[in-house]
Amino acid sequence: MSPSQINSSPHGSLKYRSDIDGLRSIAVGSVILYHAERFGITGGFIGVDIFFVISGYLITLILHNDVSANRFSLWKFYDRRIRRILPAYFVAVAATSAAAWIILPPNELADYGRRLASTALFVSNFLFQEETGYFARSAAANPLLHTWSLSVEEQFYVFWPLAIFTLALPALVRFRRALIVTAFILSFAMACYATNVRPTIAFYSSPLRAWELLLGGMIAMGFVPKFSARMNEALAALGLALIIAPMFLYVSGETPFPGLAALPPCLGTALIIATGQSSPTQVSKLLSLRPLVFIGLLSYSLYLWHWPVLVFANIYQGQELSMLETLIALCWIFLLAWASWQFVEKPFRTPGKTHSQTKTITVGVSLLAILFVAGVTTAWNNGWPSRASASVLEAERELSLPARGVKGCVLDVSRGEHPRKQGCFMGAGSEQDASVVLLGDSHAGAYAAAVDAIGKELNLGMLQWTKSSCRPVLKETVPAGTIIRSQSVRSCRAFMLNALRALEQNKKIKTVVLAGFWSNSTSDDDAKTDRQPSPRSAYRQFEKEIEALIVALRRIDKKVILLGETPVYPNGGGDCVIRQRFLGRNDHEMCKISTSYSNAMLAPVNAIFAELAAKHSGVFVYDGSTTFCSKEFCYADFDGHLVVRDEHHLSLLASRHLAPSIRPVFEKAGTGTEKEKN
Repeated sequence: MSPSQINSSPHGSLKYRSDIDGLRSIAVGSVILYHAERFGITGGFIGVDIFFVISGYLITLILHNDVSANRFSLWKFYDRRIRRILPAYFVAVAATSAAAWIILPPNELADYGRRLASTALFVSNFLFQEETGYFARSAAANPLLHTWSLSVEEQFYVFWPLAIFTLALPALVRFRRALIVTAFILSFAMACYATNVRPTIAFYSSPLRAWELLLGGMIAMGFVPKFSARMNEALAALGLALIIAPMFLYVSGETPFPGLAALPPCLGTALIIATGQSSPTQVSKLLSLRPLVFIGLLSYSLYLWHWPVLVFANIYQGQELSMLETLIALCWIFLLAWASWQFVEKPFRTPGKTHSQTKTITVGVSLLAILFVAGVTTAWNNGWPSRASASVLEAERELSLPARGVKGCVLDVSRGEHPRKQGCFMGAGSEQDASVVLLGDSHAGAYAAAVDAIGKELNLGMLQWTKSSCRPVLKETVPAGTIIRSQSVRSCRAFMLNALRALEQNKKIKTVVLAGFWSNSTSDDDAKTDRQPSPRSAYRQFEKEIEALIVALRRIDKKVILLGETPVYPNGGGDCVIRQRFLGRNDHEMCKISTSYSNAMLAPVNAIFAELAAKHSGVFVYDGSTTFCSKEFCYADFDGHLVVRDEHHLSLLASRHLAPSIRPVFEKAGTGTEKEKN
């Protein structure tokens, strides 16, 4: 998101509209409160879309006026753009980089370096769409995540000024409206499609976000008809409702976004802008109240500073911020934003007497070059490992170990509907004579090291059939939802059905080991997002589906071993250990979680497993919930090693460490040739 405040003061080249600053305050406030995660603004991410429409309107208005008056100059446009955007941007990113040097361990600083270089080139949106989704929990550790929208805007403004100039030529001017409307429709249609098929690309892609900027641009170019005063009031009120409602109704990670869901806040912003062009409405008067206008004036700096402050505060604390800590962080954000606006933004906004467009552009490019070189150098030097102790470097090395078994055996979430027939062999003997299959998702993959060690000890050949985000259950139907969710669910369901068919055909396979991210099987989406416990009732559907698979496996005479889940660490687990160790703190104590929390998270599924083992013969259970736990706490490290690589995936060494405690379950189940034991 980039609150491009081209016209946030009466000193700009356009007639000042205080209500637009009021709109900015709503946009930036929604984003900040959403990221603070304390105030119930579950859909505050729509503030980005509000800014896109505002930016498209204001910048198009300037360009359109300049072209109409025959004073258009690309040099002038980029001079103005650099003075408005770059000074505060450079200061905020430089300060963020200094904090990253102090707080981030080498591996994370190397990642930061790559992100910094992409940010300097305004292409960070492309990098982030390859790294992770905006709503993924891992994205919360990226202090430059918010720069994606600046990249989207700057990419748009590489082409848009030339497009406006070209479409004003006599030969094309009569086609201008049709061409721009067509571009708007195509961008919106592709965004809707991509949101259902490739949501991460839809979120970050500038062509798929262009329709939001074009919506504001079409208002600036007079494509929207004028309405009566009464109609203006009604439309403005509707516009405000379309903005406010999604802030509370949308839920990150659950509401398919952008696509159709982005239309209400964008349309609402457009209605407020359009209806306030001729004369003030009651809504525009409300938005022109001094407190809202003042926050709107600070909105660009507020946006630049809020995310790094929140990210580093969480990393430094090693856990979720309390309400008091959140309020303190918000105060710091406001103070930094005010200082940035007062001492950085304002002085550069109006050119001085000795102003030179060439000088402005040269200095701007030089500042970006400094950031780019700093980023590339940091990445090239692997985050400067000399800053860290030997124990930190060893812990980082553990994170790089292949913890999911044979490479390529955890199939992609939306690709690969058949278990690999070759190359996923573990244990002893030959692949053709394997008698055990490890079946499940990436958690099953994380158990692979333990299963492999047991196989070698018991002289068992084993196959790994695993697929990311695909818990080993049999779904009766594919639930309604977004296309992308339906596709991933269908792919998983097909994988499990194909695995079951392959098991039925392979008589040599006697035992199937099931492992998965069981605690994420709850039907309570809020609990999933917040990593909070759910009651047993929230696992009813899961219980039916896992029992259906067990029954199907027993029907074809396969024994079943259920590997229970190990503790979940909402504080980041392995990342927490490394960060706190790098900061010279007691990571063993700071990264622990309460055993009562872990028990509450895992108890419902463990109870289900115990009941299923009692109900069905040939079913055996390993309870991993007490692993690495004392009576009071579960620790994220053992003997100085990492328990998990992230919040919930076992590290390679931890998986191997579990082998002796899991082996008795395999022995009880037999090797596939012994008589079943219960």
